[in-house]
Amino acid sequence: MLLATILCTAGLAAAGATGSVQNYRRATTDDSFQLYAYGTNISGLSIFYGDGLAYIGNMSPPTLDIATNVTFMPSPKNETIWAATPVNSSVAAKEWTFYIDPPTGNIGFVNSTGGAPDGAITTGFGFYGHNAIHVDANGGVNTLFWAAPMAGVEGTWRLLWNVSDDGNIPVAVKDMAPIVLD
Repeated sequence: MLLATILCTAGLAAAGATGSVQNYRRATTDDSFQLYAYGTNISGLSIFYGDGLAYIGNMSPPTLDIATNVTFMPSPKNETIWAATPVNSSVAAKEWTFYIDPPTGNIGFVNSTGGAPDGAITTGFGFYGHNAIHVDANGGVNTLFWAAPMAGVEGTWRLLWNVSDDGNIPVAVKDMAPIVLD
């Protein structure tokens, strides 16, 4: 009986391990999505583009030259690459590629004419349910998103990768917008 329970549990774990890391599929023909951050005092705020880096909030820091909300879409060539397009049509760039940069902790966007920073990773993104994940080269599933408050800009944070410095907040990044109650 114990052996049967162990074998059954091992089988379920193996089945879950192979199926659980796949990209979350939407039921619509439009695969575009937006990303929102959730954490302490961050209740589903949008992730936006700011001079090549990812920010969280509803207000851009005044030091940014270009700030815009973005819509994401899996690349047709590789679904684990996320292309981001600006919502603001006056922005010159038409598409960026989302990246994480483990050596520096930056999360950002690189355009098609410029290369990603050394050490940056542009592949391996997906969803577990509605949670954004990154699957590393060894198959490890990571959700190492952190928010660093912006000095002098209330309600705005830099989105970082695996930077747990004092004052930073762990966040869940999701494709689910917050519920708005009337």
